[in-house]
Amino acid sequence: MHITFSSFLSKIYWPLVGLYIIYLLVFIMLYFTQINDWSDRGYYNMMNLKKIGIPFAILCGSIYLKYNGNEKTGHYLLFIPAGGAILLLLLGFLMILIMAQFFGK
Repeated sequence: MHITFSSFLSKIYWPLVGLYIIYLLVFIMLYFTQINDWSDRGYYNMMNLKKIGIPFAILCGSIYLKYNGNEKTGHYLLFIPAGGAILLLLLGFLMILIMAQFFGK
């Protein structure tokens, strides 16, 4: 069975949208539960804008492009940040394995 790259992106689009929504819900809940513990509200508001606003803009832009613009661009807009995060996690895990080989003995 031959699956093209485009059809593969279409199949994993909605599960990745679900992961983005879970990420956003977790950080929105953290925002409202930890709001009383902040000493410098301006710093934390900007930090939370980056943690919540940027993924929200990526998600909304991707869904908009998928249905009203170029579908492939909508896929790439969603998958490039997620792929970068996965790549960073894999590189970090590889670094841990390498350090364990050198310093674990």
